[in-house]
Amino acid sequence: MKLWERAVLFAPPVAILAASLIATGLDTGTVRLWRVPVHEDGRRDLLETVFYFEHAVRELPLDLVLGIGLAAAMAAFYPRARPGPRPTRWWVWTAFVITVLLIGSVVSVGAVASLQNLSQMPTRPGAPLAWGHHWQYHLLSRLAVLLAGFAAAGLLGDRGGAGSPRPFAATLIGFAALTAIFIPGLEPFMDPLYLGHQARELFTQALVTMPLGLGVCLWLAGRDSSETAPPRRGAIMLCGGAAAAIGAYLAGGILLAESYALRQSPGFVPVVFGHFLESVPTFVVVPLVAGAVYLRLAGAGRGAR
Repeated sequence: MKLWERAVLFAPPVAILAASLIATGLDTGTVRLWRVPVHEDGRRDLLETVFYFEHAVRELPLDLVLGIGLAAAMAAFYPRARPGPRPTRWWVWTAFVITVLLIGSVVSVGAVASLQNLSQMPTRPGAPLAWGHHWQYHLLSRLAVLLAGFAAAGLLGDRGGAGSPRPFAATLIGFAALTAIFIPGLEPFMDPLYLGHQARELFTQALVTMPLGLGVCLWLAGRDSSETAPPRRGAIMLCGGAAAAIGAYLAGGILLAESYALRQSPGFVPVVFGHFLESVPTFVVVPLVAGAVYLRLAGAGRGAR
């Protein structure tokens, strides 16, 4: 990877996580963040926020789709991976992390509650359980990150090869199918609480998760100067424009609906920076899934153990 690619894709996530810790320390008045509440619910300290297994399992279906989508986006522009990485190892580590999250959730809240989280039933503490509501809680934001990921991969892929966009299209179809299974409603488009949460999710995932996922895939990619990337400027502009439109809709929606008034914490730091800390499992799962799927799509390490 070029130095500027490392700077663009890896430096911002690291800086944001560092800023989250610093801002939280200043807000709480202590560096011992494992002894004070840092989560927006006012109960969880730093370790309980980072290792919030119940929430991590709730995010798992969405994270798997995003990881697959980012891998498919990069494979559309970088169809070959360098020969060094061994796909099996990536799959093993991915399975290991997911297993740890599932076990942690079962131990902390039980098998029934873990299954409810996988079924996308809970949203926020105190809200009634309802099938698929958590998926709807992230519908527009996750779609926007998927589309932005394809556009960003296209911008990175100017020196890449000519891959197929079909895996990415299949990911969007899969996302639509899961959305139908989780019974979509009007809440993601109109409800102030849903709009506010999706806006924060888009902010978090676009600034940290998406760069990490794309960065891992680019690190794994091979570059063949004998190939030239197809223009696909129309697709890049369409995806980028659609992602920007969704972001503008959410921004306008939270202002008009006054979503900020529905926050769990009165402070800005727990709501914004605490969410970055809460999303650490996502920052691990998505790049691992993206790397494993990218190696599969890019045909790396065939015959490697």
